[in-house]
Amino acid sequence: MAGVDHKAAIRSAHQAVVLQPGGAALAQNTAATLIASGDYTSDLLDVLKSYGFTATFFITGNNIGKGPIDTTAPYPSLIKRMIAEGHQVASHTWSHYNLSGIGSGMRMQQMGKNERAIANIIGKYPTYMRPPYSECTQQSGCWADLKKLGYHRTYFDLDTQDYLNPLPTQIQNSKNIVENYLAAAGVTGYLSIQHDIVEQSVHNLTTYYYDAIKAKGWKGVTVGECMNDPQINWYRTPGGSSATASPASVSSATKAASTTASPTVSTSVSKVYTSWTRTDGHRIFAWITPGYSPPGMLAPGATVSRT
Repeated sequence: MAGVDHKAAIRSAHQAVVLQPGGAALAQNTAATLIASGDYTSDLLDVLKSYGFTATFFITGNNIGKGPIDTTAPYPSLIKRMIAEGHQVASHTWSHYNLSGIGSGMRMQQMGKNERAIANIIGKYPTYMRPPYSECTQQSGCWADLKKLGYHRTYFDLDTQDYLNPLPTQIQNSKNIVENYLAAAGVTGYLSIQHDIVEQSVHNLTTYYYDAIKAKGWKGVTVGECMNDPQINWYRTPGGSSATASPASVSSATKAASTTASPTVSTSVSKVYTSWTRTDGHRIFAWITPGYSPPGMLAPGATVSRT
């Protein structure tokens, strides 16, 4: 496949809106899942296919040392599969930096490099993005930069907190969150978030969650479909423009913990499974490159090697 330079060409401005869930903007009896893509993507795609559901995958370009998505197997084939099976591909930046904690030039680079890598794989730019840690403040200039680039900032109603409950002994906490949310009066559509880097989220929580949706007679859909946004608006052609989307903007959604910008990450294929204490006191578990410390974390815990 012919490559395209990752250096971003800053696009001409066109209208972008905040996709913040809740109420009349949402398609009725739908639940859209925002997926932060990770180690168990193929398994999650299998689960989604078995239910006939779709989801939106918010993809980082080169996070936690996995290698660039457009040149490192199996990511190109997985992302092509997402498109082929009706899912929505969206941006989660190149390196998962806190966009409120970096300058405009680096924000442009983070978005530009990722969209070029995604275009190398599927031939088009996404127009939806989710800020890492849900951090993108107006005061930092983040709103203006993403509007200039034509992106929808996407947030969520339901945080399953799968990233805080990664162990078999903990994942029931996330199931309880899902159960309580679905039991709330007046809920007829919403956006939720999961992380397919969390094994228990993919292999345990997801089937529980989807069974609960099916029992209500609901359907799992992409963010774009849940927001009643025509599919033509989900992407832009490099060098061209897409139709402008204008789903309703409503009250702000749950915020995740913020961090500062991360250091350069090695692209070694050797990984370790480790945990950290986050600055808000929670624990994070992930497969990462040895020696890498995620931003906003305190001292790491014990590790187990994997290649």
